[in-house]
Amino acid sequence: MLEEIGEHVNGISLSEAAALAELDRSTAYRLLTTLVDAGYLVRSDETKKYRLSYKLVSIGRLLLASAGPDEIIRETLAKLSRETQEAANFSVLNGHQAVIRLLSKGSHLLSVDFKVGDRSDLHCTSIGKVLLAQQDERFIREVLAQPLPKVASRTITDPYALRLELAKIRECGYALDVSEFADDMCCVAAPVFGADGALLGGINLAGPRTRFGPKRLHELAQLLLKATAGLSQALHQEVLEQV
Repeated sequence: MLEEIGEHVNGISLSEAAALAELDRSTAYRLLTTLVDAGYLVRSDETKKYRLSYKLVSIGRLLLASAGPDEIIRETLAKLSRETQEAANFSVLNGHQAVIRLLSKGSHLLSVDFKVGDRSDLHCTSIGKVLLAQQDERFIREVLAQPLPKVASRTITDPYALRLELAKIRECGYALDVSEFADDMCCVAAPVFGADGALLGGINLAGPRTRFGPKRLHELAQLLLKATAGLSQALHQEVLEQV
């Protein structure tokens, strides 16, 4: 219900909320009333519409504050942006989507403008494919069993083709997105691991296709692999120093 309301910046009515959440009006009303009482929604006395409250911002801040060694990750993102002049993002797996947690903007006049909290499906982005490639077989089967919508001209929509792509990613250590998420955008991504070898997330570099030719993508991939390896080592060292 919160996600549906969040998609409507001007708020939605009880009837609209019930229809979007596929609930009857009485059930939707109880949910909305509970969320208003808890402070997560506000209801306009004038329009009778519901919208998100700023309490969710506070909850999000608490989540981000408790989510790990952000400063080390930010330093890596900033260094990558300085070296490449491209946007660098750190994303984590959330359900069957990748979510941006931290970012560093590119310095090119023409740059990709992502925001913290932006989500993307796993099959159509470099970061999504990199995160998916590190999951166990049960999780991968769950993702492949769902529709793989075509969002750009080169989006992989065939489950078998995506399996082959994941195998290639595990072999080379990074993933590419060439017009798979947007026709005019390319990305390259690599995973980041914690002290115990568990996947923490991944970093991707993104930019317009006009700058990201095959040679440039290869160069960026090598820089990214070096950066993520160094970051994983730094995170491992930080844990050792805290023991």
